[in-house]
Amino acid sequence: MAQNDSISTLTPRQLVALECLMTRTGDETIEQVASRAGVSRRTMHRYLRDASFHAEYRTRVAIEIGSQRGRMALALVKGGTTPGPGQAAMQKIYWTILGELKDLSAMELTGKDGGPVEAGVFHSDRLSVEEKVTLVELLEKAGVTRGNGS
Repeated sequence: MAQNDSISTLTPRQLVALECLMTRTGDETIEQVASRAGVSRRTMHRYLRDASFHAEYRTRVAIEIGSQRGRMALALVKGGTTPGPGQAAMQKIYWTILGELKDLSAMELTGKDGGPVEAGVFHSDRLSVEEKVTLVELLEKAGVTRGNGS
């Protein structure tokens, strides 16, 4: 059903409820949204189960999400370039979106002067949170799973 088809079947009360849903704040409950719309919580839930109402709501949400693409892209770049606990995850998302994240399990590692990697004592307590996140991601990519109790 096209947007014009679904919106033409909505009642004026449903349109008000739809607008209240679209302006819902993060901590606002459905009951509070329904109250602002002048309907009961039960009526709001009935509207949400109605095919035309639900289709129009999904269409409007998709439009709203699409309109935020630029802001999301800037936030992603900022998160990937700002040191902090989410930096590694943001960088992974960034490179994945660009299609440039390589299969880390296929990477060949070499040590000093192209020789073998020298193994030594590993001190995980000396790693930063970002380094630990990156290490876990690399281990997961390599197929290493956690053993019993670790």
